[in-house]
Amino acid sequence: MRRLLPWFLIPGLIVVAAACLILSQASQRGRSEAVHLALASQRAQLITHADQLISARNAQLLELDAFATVPPPFKGLRHAAAPYAPKTDRVEVLSGLKSDEGPASDAAHALRSVDGVPIAVVDALRPLDESVRDQLQQGAVRFLEPGVYAEAQSWANQQRPEAERLTNETTAALLALADRPPYWQTREFLAFAAVLAVVSIGGGLLGVWRVSTATRKLGDQTSEAKREADRMSERAEHLRLLISLGRRLSSDAEPGTVAASLVAETRQLLVPDSAILALMREGRLVPVAAQGSLVPASVALQEGVGGRAAETGVPVRMVVQSDPMFPAATGPLSLLAVPLVHDGRVAGVLVAGSPGSQPFDQDDEVVLGLVAMMGAGALRVAERYGTTLALAMHDPLTGLGNRRRLDHDLGALSPASSAAPASFLMIDIDHFKMFNDRFGHPAGDELLRSVGGAIAGALRRADVAYRFGGEEFSVLLPDTEVHTATAVAERVRLAVRSVVPASGGPPVTVSVGVSTVQGIVVPAELVGSADRALFEAKRGGRDRVVVAGLHAKLSATG
Repeated sequence: MRRLLPWFLIPGLIVVAAACLILSQASQRGRSEAVHLALASQRAQLITHADQLISARNAQLLELDAFATVPPPFKGLRHAAAPYAPKTDRVEVLSGLKSDEGPASDAAHALRSVDGVPIAVVDALRPLDESVRDQLQQGAVRFLEPGVYAEAQSWANQQRPEAERLTNETTAALLALADRPPYWQTREFLAFAAVLAVVSIGGGLLGVWRVSTATRKLGDQTSEAKREADRMSERAEHLRLLISLGRRLSSDAEPGTVAASLVAETRQLLVPDSAILALMREGRLVPVAAQGSLVPASVALQEGVGGRAAETGVPVRMVVQSDPMFPAATGPLSLLAVPLVHDGRVAGVLVAGSPGSQPFDQDDEVVLGLVAMMGAGALRVAERYGTTLALAMHDPLTGLGNRRRLDHDLGALSPASSAAPASFLMIDIDHFKMFNDRFGHPAGDELLRSVGGAIAGALRRADVAYRFGGEEFSVLLPDTEVHTATAVAERVRLAVRSVVPASGGPPVTVSVGVSTVQGIVVPAELVGSADRALFEAKRGGRDRVVVAGLHAKLSATG
């Protein structure tokens, strides 16, 4: 409002100045008319005084003539009576006219400065005033002197025409002044009023325009501030989600869990129709996690938006009519693909896509780039964790699960339902110590690898083989009752007999102990029962399968 104040103050000052000018002109006009009226009145008074003086002189002269006929004894009476004649009143009047102060002098002075009044009237007035005053004063002094009558008569006759002329000119000037229209009806006033109206209207319109402009600008600034606040709020929400994603990724150790988190977070941040994570597998992008209506397919490098991002290592966003990664999609597709780069290597791409022609913007690319950057590191950590876990859970010689993996898997079976049976095989290579002593440890290691492969090849898909330690192996058979477990154990024994050692020697045989439990699995009891059955198989002559009595005992006890 402080900026808008001058635009309202300037028109107001203009209006005030114009009103003051109009009042000044009207006041000057009224003063001029008053001066003219006062001047006319003064001139009329001058003429009246002159007439009275002449009449008084005539009366005194007549008195003189009357006294002249008086006998000499009465002559002194005339001179004695002279001082008491009406001269005294006339002398006072003339003394007032002689003074420089009074309405006549002021009127003459004001009239001289008024435009439109003839200067001749002003110039003629002052000599007349002085002449009248001087002559009347002199006449009053010489009132009783001889010859005064003739002089006064002559002076009156000379001044009357001049007084009448001045009176007529004054009257004419007053009439002309009276005929002039009022100031507010003159052209000057109308022109000035028109200019004032234009200036006032223009100032008002300018003020309205400035107010409108300022209001519109303020509205635009308010809208821009609101949009900026919305953008900041959206960015804050993105930052919060990214921080939450970072925490989840740091706690996720499985690559599958990390991939699912990346896809879910992409849909939450960018709100696309679909989100896909594809990893590099033998030179192709293979989808490992996806959410949304778009069904992805594996593509080679440089194929489609995802392949181009994986080939160049830079984000790609565009609207396409079709894409090889989404062969079933029809119509335009808006796609944004960001590569997952770690240690200078492209591990895959993170793709956001929606049907339609609304493109992703730069902010979307930045957000997805941050997700991809965190995802690449998290996937790399998960892969290394998986590798480390695999090494920790598997026997490096045979590739089978080790004792730690067995303990983990047995613990996972313990909360199983009492209706699901579980079986366990304990396997030992017959005479392995003799073979190892005869052919050496390298040959023994090779034999262990061959036996481990034969055992794994004889199992079903749900069965898991382990190297229990030394020349002992074990197999966990979930949801398997005793008869099936016995059949699997026999198949393992026969598969091992087919192994031919590379270093030669007698055929390889194994002894197998089988245990089965129905109900809550106690790992130590399950393994111990199978181990005792294995001992019975060895004591019974080796190369055979023995089923432990644990099943019958548990069945008998309920």
